Amino acid sequence: MTHTSVDYIIVGQGIAGTVMTATLLERGAQVLLLDAPEQPTASLAAAGICNPITGRRLVRTWMADRLFPVLHDFYARWGNLLQADFYMPKEVYRTFDSVEAQNSWYGQSAERGWAAFVDSQTDDSRYSPYIANPLGGWQTRQGAYVEVGRMLEAFRQYFQQQGIYQAQTFDYAALQWHAGRPQWQGHQAKALIFCEGAALVHNPFFSWLPIRPNKGEWLEITLPADWPHIQPEEVINKGFFMLPLGGHRWRIGATYDNQDDSPQTTNHARQELEAKLAQTFKPPYTVVAQAAGLRPTTPDRRPLVGVHPQHPHLALLNGLGTKGLSLAPYFAAQLADLLIHQKAIEPAADLQRYANKYFTAPTI
Repeated sequence: MTHTSVDYIIVGQGIAGTVMTATLLERGAQVLLLDAPEQPTASLAAAGICNPITGRRLVRTWMADRLFPVLHDFYARWGNLLQADFYMPKEVYRTFDSVEAQNSWYGQSAERGWAAFVDSQTDDSRYSPYIANPLGGWQTRQGAYVEVGRMLEAFRQYFQQQGIYQAQTFDYAALQWHAGRPQWQGHQAKALIFCEGAALVHNPFFSWLPIRPNKGEWLEITLPADWPHIQPEEVINKGFFMLPLGGHRWRIGATYDNQDDSPQTTNHARQELEAKLAQTFKPPYTVVAQAAGLRPTTPDRRPLVGVHPQHPHLALLNGLGTKGLSLAPYFAAQLADLLIHQKAIEPAADLQRYANKYFTAPTI
């Protein structure tokens, strides 16, 4: 068999694998990307929203000060390079549901570190044709929307043009070792990087990690063609998101289900989202699409980044959960710096934090 040599073989072309491949290419590395496009992926069902302030308690996204400058730069730069319109800055509008929540928000927004993410000028009347907001609301700065399907397709075409993409399922049993480095079907590499999302549970090298698939579903709805009001540009959040897509189309989501690990959409999720719309959304609408995906989450809600405790030439970028678009650019850069320059991973994201507890015996 003829052998070819690359720096890195990457498995999976979801959000993590795509961003990882682009990051390594920017560093001048030779990459082979393997993907099985027929397999379901949570990335294609991702809502596409990057929000620096989240949750019912209104907290800043973990490491937002570092994550958001990196993600804005990455998606804007690659969108321009690929001439693909998949990224746009987008604020998030959130209503006050009570006077207590309003007072709490004013206190929190004055705290150190919030100013960069809060827009004090909000025109509540722009949203009243769509939702009830008698107490008004507020908007975040530095949010973004990424059309994930369009992004993945644009990158796939680029990778194909570069001759580094193969539509192929990775066969773990075919992995061999040459001088301590991975070799797979004639391709030798310095390291093999797994970016498989929730499918990590089937990976014999990393299945000991506590990945928890969390199913999410969203709806796409359309308003009547003669709906007279101007559609806002911002995402609206009232405990769930309402994302205007243009042309009277909206994306509504998302659900959270850690019991159902099937990739199929469900009537239960549709009913849950429509019940929320009934309490909040004013316009009449028609459901035109529904999507589902299994998010790869972890017990501490932090990514899994780094190298195998026994095999340093096997690496991982996973566990990005519900914030994959926000986390991927920063932690792909961290993993690239680890592999190329031996720089340490952010301790809270380093997969070694689970090694002592879960990795008790060799897996190969």
